[in-house]
Amino acid sequence: MAIVQTNLVVFNGTDGATPRGSLIADANGDLFGTTQFGGTNNEGTVFELAKNGASYTPSTLVSFTGGSGGFQPWGSLIADAHGDLFGTTSGGGPNGFGTVFEIVKGRPIGGPTRGESPSRARYGVPRSRQVAYR
Repeated sequence: MAIVQTNLVVFNGTDGATPRGSLIADANGDLFGTTQFGGTNNEGTVFELAKNGASYTPSTLVSFTGGSGGFQPWGSLIADAHGDLFGTTSGGGPNGFGTVFEIVKGRPIGGPTRGESPSRARYGVPRSRQVAYR
C-alpha cells in the first residue's frame, strides 16, 4: 500500500517560514505550531490550522516584532487546561536572550500577552521542548 502525503499548509513567508518544533492539537482537532522566521517582520510566527471537516484553515495568531517582545520562536508549544499556549523565543526580550511567552485563548491577538526574558548568565538561550507537568 502506498502512503500519500497531503500538505495541510505551504508557508509563503508572510504567514511564516521555517517551522520549528512539533505541532500540538486541541480537543477540536485544531493544530498549533511555530515558525522561526516569516510573518510581518520576518521574526517568526505562532500559527493555527483550524479543522474544518476534512480540511484545515491556516491563520497567524502572532507575528513576532523583535525587540523586547521576543523573536524567532524555537521549540514546541504547550497548552494548559484553558487552551492558553506557551512557548519560547530564541532572541529578544529586555536582556536580548529570548523569552518565555503566553498566548491567552480568547484575548485579541497582537503579540504574546505575557513574557519573561531569562538572563543569559542564569539560563542561556532557550532552545528546547517545553514539558507539561501537573
